[in-house]
Amino acid sequence: MKQRKFIIVKDWSGKNIEIRFGYVFYHRDLLTKQDNKDNIDCYGGGMWDIDPETETITLYGKSDDFGAPKKEDIEKALKNMDKHDLFMFGWLCERLYDEKYPEALYPALFDVEDMQRYKYVLKY
Repeated sequence: MKQRKFIIVKDWSGKNIEIRFGYVFYHRDLLTKQDNKDNIDCYGGGMWDIDPETETITLYGKSDDFGAPKKEDIEKALKNMDKHDLFMFGWLCERLYDEKYPEALYPALFDVEDMQRYKYVLKY
C-alpha cells in the first residue's frame, strides 16, 4: 500500500542536503539511479502528513529501508527547500488531497506562497 513518505539525502561531502516527499510503497522508491552516480545517499526517512486547516506539516516515524533521520538533518533540508521544491510538494499534495480539499473550494491551498506559510512539526 502506498503511503506519504519522505527521505533525507546528502551528497558524500555532507554539504548538500535535501528532503524528498512522495507517495510511494517504499522509501527507497524516492531514490533515483542518478543518485548513485552523483554520490548521493539516504540518511533516513519517515512519514508525513499535512493539515491545511492549521497549515502544519508533520514529519514522524522512521524508514524500514533507512531508519530514522536526525532532527538536525531534517531542519537543514527544510531550510534548503526552494520554490521549485515547494511547487512540487504542493503539486503532490493537490493530487493526494483532491477529494478532501477540492480546488473549486480551495483554489490556492497548495500554491508555493501558501506552502511557504506552513509550519513543520518534527516528532523526533
